[in-house]
Amino acid sequence: MVWRKVINTRSYGIVCIALAIALNTIGVGYAAWQNGLQVEGVVATGYIDPQFTSCAVVENCFPGRAEAMLDGQGKRLILQIYDAYPGYYAHFRFQVANQGTVPVSYTARIDNNTPEVAIRISDTQGIIGGAGGSQYGDLWLTVGNVDENSDYLFTVDLAFQQWDAVK
Repeated sequence: MVWRKVINTRSYGIVCIALAIALNTIGVGYAAWQNGLQVEGVVATGYIDPQFTSCAVVENCFPGRAEAMLDGQGKRLILQIYDAYPGYYAHFRFQVANQGTVPVSYTARIDNNTPEVAIRISDTQGIIGGAGGSQYGDLWLTVGNVDENSDYLFTVDLAFQQWDAVK
C-alpha cells in the first residue's frame, strides 16, 4: 500500500512538470507567431472648422458708407469705412458657423489701431455645436474726432479651439 502512494505521488509530480513544459512550449510558439502579426487601423475623431459665413451692414450714416467682406476662408472679416466724419456710425451683423463635426469655442478679435474709432462687438466669445451649428453677433463702430472724408480699414479675426464640456 505504501508503495502505491509513492508511485501516485511521483506520477503526479511528473505529470505536473510535463504539463508546465507543454504550456511553456505553447506560450513560446504563440509569442513567435504574434511577433509577425501587425494590426493597422484609422481612427477618425472629427474636425473643427468655424467660419464667418456672412457679414452685412445693418445700419449706416449717410453720406459715409461701410462695407464688410469675408477673407481668409472665412476666418477674418474686413470692415471698410469710406468718407467718415465725426459722429459717423455703422452697425454690422455677422454669423459664425461651424462647418466641422466637433463643437468649438471661438473668440472674435478686433484689430483696431485707431483710437478715434470706437468698436464694440457683442458675442465676442461663444460655443457652437458641430455639424452646421451657428451663432449671430453684432458689431457697432462709432467715429470720434477725425477729419472729414476719412477712410478706415479694420479686421476681425476668428480664434477657435475644440470645446470640451468637462473643463
